[in-house]
Amino acid sequence: MNTKHLLLSLLALLGSTTLHAYDAYIDGIYYNLEASTSTATVTYNSSSKYTGSITIPATVTNSGTTYSVKSVGYWAFGNCSDLTSITIPNSVTRIGNFAFENCSGLTSITIPNSVTSIGIGASSGCSSLTSIQVETGNTTYDSRDNCNAIIETATNTLIAGCQNTTIPNSVTSIEADAFFGCTNMTSITIPNSVTSIGSSAFEGCSGLTSFTIPNVLTTISPATFRDCSGLTSIIIPESVTSILCDAFTDCSKLADITFPSNLSYIDFSDDDGSEFVFDGTAWYDNQPDGMVYAGNVAYRYKGSMPANTNITLRDGTLGIGAGAFEHNAVPSNENLSSITIPASVTTIGDYAFSGCSGLTSVVSKIKEPFNLRAVAFEGISSDCVLTVPKGKISAYNAAGWTTSVFKGGVVEETEVEIGSSGYATYSSTRDLDFSGVSGLRAYIASGFSPSTGRLVLTRVDEVPAGEGLYIVGDPGTYEVPTTTTDMLYSNFLKGVTTTTTIYPTEGSYTNFILSTGSHGVGFYTLSSSGELAAGKAYLQLPTASVSNVKAIRLAFDDDDPTALQNIEDYTTAEDIYNLQGQKVSAPGNGLYIINGKKILFK
Repeated sequence: MNTKHLLLSLLALLGSTTLHAYDAYIDGIYYNLEASTSTATVTYNSSSKYTGSITIPATVTNSGTTYSVKSVGYWAFGNCSDLTSITIPNSVTRIGNFAFENCSGLTSITIPNSVTSIGIGASSGCSSLTSIQVETGNTTYDSRDNCNAIIETATNTLIAGCQNTTIPNSVTSIEADAFFGCTNMTSITIPNSVTSIGSSAFEGCSGLTSFTIPNVLTTISPATFRDCSGLTSIIIPESVTSILCDAFTDCSKLADITFPSNLSYIDFSDDDGSEFVFDGTAWYDNQPDGMVYAGNVAYRYKGSMPANTNITLRDGTLGIGAGAFEHNAVPSNENLSSITIPASVTTIGDYAFSGCSGLTSVVSKIKEPFNLRAVAFEGISSDCVLTVPKGKISAYNAAGWTTSVFKGGVVEETEVEIGSSGYATYSSTRDLDFSGVSGLRAYIASGFSPSTGRLVLTRVDEVPAGEGLYIVGDPGTYEVPTTTTDMLYSNFLKGVTTTTTIYPTEGSYTNFILSTGSHGVGFYTLSSSGELAAGKAYLQLPTASVSNVKAIRLAFDDDDPTALQNIEDYTTAEDIYNLQGQKVSAPGNGLYIINGKKILFK
């Protein structure tokens, strides 16, 4: 039995052992009487074994006082398996919890329009019930029932039903648990007048095979479709932005889900973190390994995580699901080393990175940070560094993205500037990650050939602080995120992080500075010492390999289309364009476009 349903049944049994008191037994029905208001409530008595058809009167008289019957109390007809029908008068305004529970012989109930409240499980266990008539004008019907009937519905709120159920346009909400455990209901039609559906509203409706959510609903409540084991498809409209905890847990056949494009939030599941929104579904099982997206939510990482995993979430991601990378969900989640969060993200769910003890770098591209709950990053590495956009540290601190969460520090992204030439040398005081920076490439000088006089440049992504780099890209300013890396390179480029005096030679080495000279763009020897600005790099080669060499030509080993080329190689090219799209006939030094490729002439 479902845990929740079992709990409700136990409550009913508990009530049956305590509700023996009654004030009057009139014409075969037990009542509690309230003298101050002259009202009566049909009540439970252990001796009551109602059979056949029962008609509750509108009034009763006791000791000369007339009482208006206003309520059918808690478990008033509970376990009356021989009761076949019941008529409720218009005087009644309230039907209590479990009022008709387990009346297995009951075939029909008429709810008068005077009733404004019906309690939990009012007709649960009424396995023979074929008709529940809810008179027009009723305002509340919250049944939590098992039944087999088509329902004549009330105004403004719903109601229970089974088998084929159609809800009228007058209904605006479906209350929590309204169809809880309606195992015989095979279809339901819900109009767009319904703007809210309560938690567990269809939980345990194992006969449902498909469902269309109204296109005005914004939130799918907790456990709405939990344990709908027959559900194979569902359409979630564009209006929905949030799916809350446990919404589709144990929907084992649900393989076809249409997600809205603006879905931004998927909540954690059970309180103990043992289940997730889509756990056990065919939909989830059909997802590939790696990051699984539900609409535009990075829902969850699937599978065991390899060592030193670095993830960049795709552009357009609106949310990171609660528990997306947490230890209960992702085997070996301690292997997550870094995560890059795109500017589009507007929410991160609780425990999203819980227990990611190897997470040392979080790079956020979000320009205007939202308020962060610290539990999202509970248990990450004590060395984790948060990198934020330039000038945004104070905004992030105000929104809760602080060093109490990211104990390795909160730092700004590094800005790298490329001038009109399209190339420069560079060096940083911090470890950098160029992998996700569009339009910019970083190189180290990995080798030199004395026979050809060419310097071999190799592209790199993770770069330690102080490393000398040659960078190529479109003119502009780039934000490069920081990282934590233990990479070591054999590099002839020497970075300087403060203004430094460079000499023509150092011991057995000769120094070269990037410049444009008689041989075009390249590294040239110094005629005398001079200062090199902070954040730049120079080339240092063994003097024995470069005797009498005045300039060093460049060769890229990654077939980079923006690499330096000899202009003589393109003297016959007819279509050479500058970066402004203008055709040129006599290109000089600089970046040009030939056959759709960027070519840097020296």
